[in-house]
Amino acid sequence: MKPTFLLQILITGFLLFFPFSSLFADSGATETGADNTGTTTIIPVCTATGFEIIGDDEATVWSSREYTLFSSGYTGAIISPIFTLFYGDTTIDSKEGEKYIRVFSQTGTLRITTQFFLPDQCFYALEKTITVYNKSVLYVYSDDQDLHIDALETLRKKWLLPISLFIPRTQGISPWNTLSEFIYKNLSTIKETSVIILDVDDPVGFISALTKIVMQDPTVGVNLKGALIYIVTSQNKNLIGKLLASYMNHLSLNEFFLIEKGTIDSTLLQLDMILKTGAMSSSVERITYESTPQFYSLGRLVEFLIYHGVSISLLGVLLSLTVAILVMNFLKQFIGLNIFGMFAPIFLAVSFYFLNPILIAIFLISASFASLAWNTFVKKVYLLYNAKYALILTLYFIFSILLISMLIPEQYGIFEKGAFDNIFIIFPFLMVIFSVDKIFNEEIRFWSRASLRSMAHFIIVTATIFFIIRSQTIQYFLLSYTDVIFVILILDVLVGRFTGLQLFEYIRFLPILKDEKEEE
Repeated sequence: MKPTFLLQILITGFLLFFPFSSLFADSGATETGADNTGTTTIIPVCTATGFEIIGDDEATVWSSREYTLFSSGYTGAIISPIFTLFYGDTTIDSKEGEKYIRVFSQTGTLRITTQFFLPDQCFYALEKTITVYNKSVLYVYSDDQDLHIDALETLRKKWLLPISLFIPRTQGISPWNTLSEFIYKNLSTIKETSVIILDVDDPVGFISALTKIVMQDPTVGVNLKGALIYIVTSQNKNLIGKLLASYMNHLSLNEFFLIEKGTIDSTLLQLDMILKTGAMSSSVERITYESTPQFYSLGRLVEFLIYHGVSISLLGVLLSLTVAILVMNFLKQFIGLNIFGMFAPIFLAVSFYFLNPILIAIFLISASFASLAWNTFVKKVYLLYNAKYALILTLYFIFSILLISMLIPEQYGIFEKGAFDNIFIIFPFLMVIFSVDKIFNEEIRFWSRASLRSMAHFIIVTATIFFIIRSQTIQYFLLSYTDVIFVILILDVLVGRFTGLQLFEYIRFLPILKDEKEEE
């Protein structure tokens, strides 16, 4: 009879007829068995010094865990290792091998044991306790004082596994890079979690970095589908809802929850009830993106558009332009600034916003040269209206190409690589010539005091529009309270109804007004 087969018979007989507690007797204890020849075999039960079961002590329902028999010092053969999983005194599963993989299907405290022989003919046994929870709750925090230890530990009693991860505040490194590295490092933990609580300085940045990783690795998004995300913040809920809309769509999530900064402890204590019943705590607010919403407000419409892929940057600029137009209208009607039409300063400000300022400066210089050459030529040679504009546009293209060719060599370092890759650069390119043409079409002497004053007015108006559409504060305010646009519409009408003296007119006619008052 083969020795290995004999040992397997002995192990089986031993497990059947001897209590498991005897396996942990001190080294030197013995057990007896008999082979089929009637010869008595003594099986020593030894202490498994240096051996251990490697694997997680905690897991969640339907999660997979791997357990391995490991020794830091022993490198020889391990004979007939058997893993057995117990729930109380009930055997759930038993498999032979040095590795055991299990998908847990029930909560509770389980025991995993392993029994094996070594060539020294000793019988060894090990045991490991595993606690299986219903769900895992990932708590991500960025401040040591934010770790709510007592509340998190209370979750264990309710069969919720708390996992806390700390994001250190690192100086001198891009915040996005720090978040991305953190997420990559803890990706396996994030993928397995059912509930994510973000108590961090920049929750939008965290979700943004996570979304980029999901777009690179779709399997992460599959694991996160259906996860609940709670954000601890004191920021405006309307703004947070719009900033996160497009990211939630990429994560295949249609809702998230807001927790007020000071109520995180009470929310954690009630979290098990919230997850079971779906009822919201008074300290938790639900932000949802319905598939077929009813638009009761412009804000809800904007949120819906962002969720379905419309750029939040574009919407922010469009909304801020409504404020810029109101301010421009006020500067024209009440102050009396020369704006050279409504579109010229808007086009120029938008061009500066979306394009490299140096490139816009080149376009402005080219447009100015083209306009001066055009004005000089058409004074001497009569041309039809359309032919005049064909001439100025051609001159503008020529001057622009010449200036760019002189400044594009790498030694100047003026343009970034890929500055001309975007074909849509043609739109600000044409907007500039439109704006400059409006200035030169005012039929004023270019170097006269009046022309310089008008140019100063135009620069002030354009700069004002540029800083308004560039202001993140204004964009965020309008994204949060989009219905303010109706107030802006009313103000536009009121400003348009003004028929009194403009400020500059009042200053200009002030001597006459004084004389009339004295005569009266």
